[in-house]
Amino acid sequence: MDDVMYLAFIKPYVDLNEYDEIKTKVNEICLMFKNQLQYGYQINEIIKESFVPHVGLSNLDQADLDFLKSNPNYRQLLISFKEKINQLDQVNDHNVKEIINWLAHQIKLGDLVLEKPLGGKNLYMPLRIVLSNKKHGPELNKVIALYDKQTILKNLDDAINYLTNAK
Repeated sequence: MDDVMYLAFIKPYVDLNEYDEIKTKVNEICLMFKNQLQYGYQINEIIKESFVPHVGLSNLDQADLDFLKSNPNYRQLLISFKEKINQLDQVNDHNVKEIINWLAHQIKLGDLVLEKPLGGKNLYMPLRIVLSNKKHGPELNKVIALYDKQTILKNLDDAINYLTNAK
């Protein structure tokens, strides 16, 4: 089914009154999960779980917090990501992807000073956990771009402060 037909099918199932903060991004959210839905009504549960803004670390379980503390480089990764997000006038999936690619490149070059190299899961997972409160999901840059800049910065600040004080 092409995207236009899929959106015509799925949008009647979305309870827009429930999700004011994402009304403008409902097409993006629906398309992100196009291949994962079996029934139209499932979209509301996915939206509820994934895209109602999570502020802070209060929704993280102990395993997620332990994961964030497991690598001393995660704090610097979050700081660098925050600095780049802070420079943006507007957050969108394209510029978030550029930041993630820039971080990967800086790590590869050794320009981002870390105790151990980061890549793959160790690059993406801390960002995903902190910014979406999830370990898995669709393309990270698209998920991050669904949130407003203030929510992104608040979650990064909370995580950086947590990691600074966690020993």
